[in-house]
This record gives sequence, structure tokens and C-alpha cells, in this order.
Amino acid sequence: MELNIFPFSENEIAKTFREKFYRRGSSLSEEDWEKLSREIEGHYPIFFTLISRNNMNERQFRLCLLTKAEFSTQEIEYLLGVTPGYSAHTKERLFKKLFGTEGKSRDFDLKILKMQ
Repeated sequence: MELNIFPFSENEIAKTFREKFYRRGSSLSEEDWEKLSREIEGHYPIFFTLISRNNMNERQFRLCLLTKAEFSTQEIEYLLGVTPGYSAHTKERLFKKLFGTEGKSRDFDLKILKMQ
């Protein structure tokens, strides 16, 4: 199976999210989150089905979306409005929840990025 590599850095919604990150104090709307969700669902249906079928809260779901869209840890934590360290801890818990085994934050990133 060939990997579907979509350049999120060139995507308009990704640009919007990065602008919010670099222009601190600017917040994301629900519409922004919906657009990101739809983009990822359209390009990565298997990934989207996996995260949609698991019982996770909105912040965890958004962390998965941002990880798939290749945002950095610092960007993710700012965009989610969480404290430093949140994403690493949450990714470890989500790894076990989604994949049924222990894994580190980096393992989560690699597995998520490889998914279609």
C-alpha cells in the first residue's frame, strides 16, 4: 500500500492554525477545528475512523488531529491551551488506548503519522 503523503504545511487550514500559534492571543474557532477535522478525515479515513471510534474527550481528539497534521509539541500545547508536558503524557495514554500496548510519546507520533 502506498502512503498518502499530504503536505499539511501547504494546506490553508494548517496555515490558519500556524498563524494562530505565531500570533499569540488569537484563538481558534469551532469552525477552524471542524475544517481541520474534515481535511484529515478526507485524506486519512482509516486514521480518522480509529480516533472517532474510541472514547476520548475533545482535547484528546484534537491532539490526535494536530499530531496527524504534523504540528510540533509546542504548537499542539499552545493551540490546545494546555501546560507543557500535557501532550507527552496524553500521547502515552492514548497509545495504550488506541493500540493496546505501552508506548512513548514518540512512538505515538510515528504510528499516527504512518496511518492512512
